[in-house]
Amino acid sequence: MEELFLLGRLEQLRRNAVPCELEQPEEHANPLDKGQRRRPRPMQVEEVDTGLLDSHLIASDDELRTLPIIRVLTGVLFNELVAWTCTLCATVLLPQFINVETFMSTVCLVLLLLGITTLAVCYAIMVDCARRYRRPAVLAMMVVLHMSIAFICVCSAVLIHELATLCFVLMVWGGTLIMLLKLYHSPGQMYPPRSLLLLTLYSSLFICFVCVAQELTLKDLAVNLVALLLNGLLIAFRYDWLAAHAIASDTTYNLSDVDRAWIDLYTWTTDRRVMAQCCRGDTAGGGTNNKSTGHLELPFANETL
Repeated sequence: MEELFLLGRLEQLRRNAVPCELEQPEEHANPLDKGQRRRPRPMQVEEVDTGLLDSHLIASDDELRTLPIIRVLTGVLFNELVAWTCTLCATVLLPQFINVETFMSTVCLVLLLLGITTLAVCYAIMVDCARRYRRPAVLAMMVVLHMSIAFICVCSAVLIHELATLCFVLMVWGGTLIMLLKLYHSPGQMYPPRSLLLLTLYSSLFICFVCVAQELTLKDLAVNLVALLLNGLLIAFRYDWLAAHAIASDTTYNLSDVDRAWIDLYTWTTDRRVMAQCCRGDTAGGGTNNKSTGHLELPFANETL
């Protein structure tokens, strides 16, 4: 009986001593129990920090949602920065080698008219292609568009007002650079369109003030204000595209849609605000413009997927 009692007492002591033995240092532990001591204790359900886990999941989910549109916007703004940098260099350098007193003034006038015509035709083609085709020739159209803009800026600097033209190009270039740097600074956070465009507006006002301060005359003030208004038109186009389409909750952009977003930057506002109203007016007036209506509702209906 005493032996049975001692065996039971030893078994009870051994069971009570298991947690203490698992917490012993390495040199005092039993070699046979090392695997059991190093085995992690399963976490109980009540020990999970649900608040921290949910916050991490929510933050990760937001970052994954904003990653495609940030990549698209970064690609579009980088392309814009390269294009307007070339226009800025041409506007700064080429007028220095052109003398208005010679026959070059006539050549510049012809190039100015040719650039305006090319810009109008190219923009009309871009709007039509953006509505009809899923993958238009974006690069070719953008090269023609920005080359015509560069011709217009250089000829305007030679014939009309060099400082005002430079002011306009600097405002567009500076606003694009600031937006791009803002997105690069926080690649996991999407800023509201208003905050992005306010930075562009502030930089434009500063550049316009500096250019006006160079020549304090009413004529210079007037032409620089015209340049500021033209830049404000581009800012309005960018804001409408960002707020109503690019950063909207129903956007369809993915990581490979940089070219489509680039052409939408120039054509989306015209298509939705002007062309759509014209198509609605034709339909309300009793017209049977089924082709325009079809392309408005189904812009890729002519493709076989």
